[in-house]
Order: sequence, then structure tokens, then C-alpha cells
Amino acid sequence: MQKKPILILQSTSVAQPGAILSVLRRLGIPWHIVSAADRHQPPACIRDWSGLVLLGGALSANDDTPWVNAVLHLTRQALAADVPVMGHCLGAQLLSKAAGAVVTKSPYTEIGWHELSVVDASRSAEWFGVQSGPFSVFQWHSEQFSLPNEAHLLLSSEACAHQAYVLADTHIAMQFHLEITPEMIMAFIKNSGHRIAEELGRGNAFIHTEEQIMAGVPQHIPAMQTMVSVLYARWARSLQY
Repeated sequence: MQKKPILILQSTSVAQPGAILSVLRRLGIPWHIVSAADRHQPPACIRDWSGLVLLGGALSANDDTPWVNAVLHLTRQALAADVPVMGHCLGAQLLSKAAGAVVTKSPYTEIGWHELSVVDASRSAEWFGVQSGPFSVFQWHSEQFSLPNEAHLLLSSEACAHQAYVLADTHIAMQFHLEITPEMIMAFIKNSGHRIAEELGRGNAFIHTEEQIMAGVPQHIPAMQTMVSVLYARWARSLQY
């Protein structure tokens, strides 16, 4: 019997699946990507998909656009049907809004390598392979999500209290970019690097310079690749084949 693929929704050309695809390949999980950059719209029904991955992007979950509204509609279908949803950054905000939470502007924009604290050791070990902190991940966001009802908070940071949660032991939202690759980081900087200078000009302490970001790549990327492998292996246990 052929496995149903997971659906990956890509909201911008820059925020790509990155490290996710090699993990899916190793796990033997088929996938299909629908990208707003190609002027495509998400499918209308979740029935043909075993799971749903929502990537990042320079949009807001509060934007009243055909793409955002279609993503929210499909995500609500997935939640109702117990089809597992994975949200990365903007994707986490979309998942949160679909689950009844609120997305608002963050007190601080975070860009660069920032430390996370573990809130729930057992669940963090199960989903990320880490049960103690702090540890650093790549951040690039200016909005945040509240917690949906019955969500379990896993990770937090000084600048953003809600960094990751799991819902119904099936769906997971992350404010950070575990999927990032060195090539994607360079694309982020090329596309939106002006925000670094703007935020540094405001005295934002949670912004790294381009030099600091690139210097952190060899130090942090290997650990993040290990975490994304653990994450997707755990998430895949709930796929609806």
C-alpha cells in the first residue's frame, strides 16, 4: 500500500524546507510542496495528506490574504481530523491561530543565535532529544503566539516566553528555525538583512550582526540537524497513512 505524502506549505521563496527534506528521505516519508511563491494555493481538503508542515516566511498569521486564509482553513481541518501538524516560525503562529490562540507582536524581535530554556524536560527529550538547557537555535521573528488550550509548553527564552509547545501529543509548534541551513541563512540576510541594522539602531539586544550570525553556523547547525531528525521521527509516529 502506497503511503500518503505529507503536505509542506511554503509561504515564501526564501523560507524553504531546508534540512527537513533529507530527514524525510531517511525516514522514507513521501512529501509534496505547495509554494505561494509559485502562485499556487493550498489544497482545499486535508483528506489526501498524512501530515501537514507549515514553514516560515515574512508574513503574519493575521494577514487577511487568500494564502493565509487557505492555510488556516486547511490547518483547522487537520486538527479536527487528528492529522499531525508541524509549524516552523510563521508556521507555528498559523498553527496556533488555527487552534484558537492569539498571534501578536513580540516585545522584542529576535534575529540570530539565541538560547532556549527547557520548561518540560520529559517532553523536550521526547520531541527534541534535549532535556536540559540552555541551548542555542536560529531565530528570525517579530511576532509571537499564545498557547492554545491544553497545549504543553516545552521551551522558552528571555525574549519570547512561548518558543515551542506540543498539542494533543500530535501537533508541534516552534518559534525558531530548526530547519535552517547555511544557504538559507545567507538568503535570509540577503532578503531581509536591512532589519538587522534597523533593530540594532533601536538598541535591541536580541539582534546579532551578520558577522555574528555567520560565525555561529559551524557551532550550532550540527546540533540543530540532530534535533530536527529527532523531531520529525517523533512527529511521524502520528502520520495518518
